[in-house]
Amino acid sequence: MTKNEELLLEIVSNNNFDEYNKCISEGKNKFLVEQLSHIRGNIFEWLQVRNKKLLEINGRYGAVSECLVQMASGLDVVVEDDIEFDIISKRLDRYDNATIIKQELDDSIQDGLYDFVIVANPYYRSRGHLIKEIDKYKLHLKDGGIICVAIDNKYGLKYFDGANEPNNNIRFSGIEGYRDYTGVRSFSRQELEKTLSQIEKSSVRWFYPYPDRLLPSIIYSDEYLPKKGELVNNYRSFGEPEIISFDESQVWDNLIGDGLFQQFSNSFILLIEV
Repeated sequence: MTKNEELLLEIVSNNNFDEYNKCISEGKNKFLVEQLSHIRGNIFEWLQVRNKKLLEINGRYGAVSECLVQMASGLDVVVEDDIEFDIISKRLDRYDNATIIKQELDDSIQDGLYDFVIVANPYYRSRGHLIKEIDKYKLHLKDGGIICVAIDNKYGLKYFDGANEPNNNIRFSGIEGYRDYTGVRSFSRQELEKTLSQIEKSSVRWFYPYPDRLLPSIIYSDEYLPKKGELVNNYRSFGEPEIISFDESQVWDNLIGDGLFQQFSNSFILLIEV
């Protein structure tokens, strides 16, 4: 367990959801911001999940889980290892409608049980892996169920401006094609469109969390896209050193004017109806 994980476990063991912001301000730690901020919940708070049965895949440390469980009738969360299990168990033990499932036991998940399958922490290693996982998610859904995936855009504007690639923490790794790296990766819109077109009997709706999927302040859609002058919240250092190569607000305005916002959005939300 890392020092950050130890600190997170201590906080969620001794504080309620409403007290997390105070812990963030005292810690001044990017990891804590991303794992404790109530803003994380904005990614799926707008979905019609109230009184629904949810399955969250790869819940990690429960940043989104704790927001979902307050809306849903029931939430089952799959985690990968013992550390994640310990942290999220402490985090959700005050809710009687949550169940934590270890990854090696995911074959115990019932088919046809859930209204939504939620993926807020994607872990796909290839387009083929993405299709395989979505086919598995489909089995868990009720008729008319929806798969919701929040995923980073390989060509998100912030990565051209020097933000670290989210999966391996290496600057420019994604936009350079993940050279010498075969782990979890992100995809461009074009890659995702080609991949999702192979899923039988499905339709996909696209949404665009801004500034990204981790701490979104607004969710755009193809029906409501940003206008020039709106995308001004682009700094994300949280006290850490940050490279700024250009004025992202100015670049966003030009991309919006040229109709390219959807291609360079830092993240996507995919609503897949199957």
